[in-house]
Amino acid sequence: LKTLYEKACHAEHFANVEKELLNLNETLKRKLTINESNIRNVIQQDWFLEIPTDYMQKILADFDEMNISKRKSLDLLMLKVNSLREQYHNLLMKIFSCRIQVDTHDPRATEEKVKYRLAALNLNRCEASIRNARNVQNYYRRIGTFMFKDNLYNERSLAALKEAIKEQKTLIRKTTVIGRSVIDKVMSLNKDLKVR
Repeated sequence: LKTLYEKACHAEHFANVEKELLNLNETLKRKLTINESNIRNVIQQDWFLEIPTDYMQKILADFDEMNISKRKSLDLLMLKVNSLREQYHNLLMKIFSCRIQVDTHDPRATEEKVKYRLAALNLNRCEASIRNARNVQNYYRRIGTFMFKDNLYNERSLAALKEAIKEQKTLIRKTTVIGRSVIDKVMSLNKDLKVR
């Protein structure tokens, strides 16, 4: 009677162990089936694996936010440049037309003086347009250096992201290698248990 009871207990314990091993084997097989969702689930379940991905996602989010803010500031600068250029051009035209009216409607001026004044006004206008062009050129240079510095920073960030991705891949490879050996051991244990 005692041996029958012990045999029943051992059989029950053996059945429980076999059931647990089969469950573990199934979960390991599911986790080792490599696709994006399974890798994401495995990484989210293990806090040690989740830390590098969170850091990488934070870098990407910061990078996107910074890119968007830089684009917005660049767009605002371009709008400001265009509006200032238009205002400057309108003011120059008003000044030029007012000067022509003042200089040509002077009753004391002779015809030669009017021609000289018109030539001087044209010369002033050309100088003003050259100054305007230089100002716009300097402004575009500043925008170009701004974009160049931004591009240099972006290249460094992308290099850091690529390095983090490489580290993440090696970590995933190592975990799959470790998982495969565990699965092999579980399968050999299952075979041993089935043989007994």
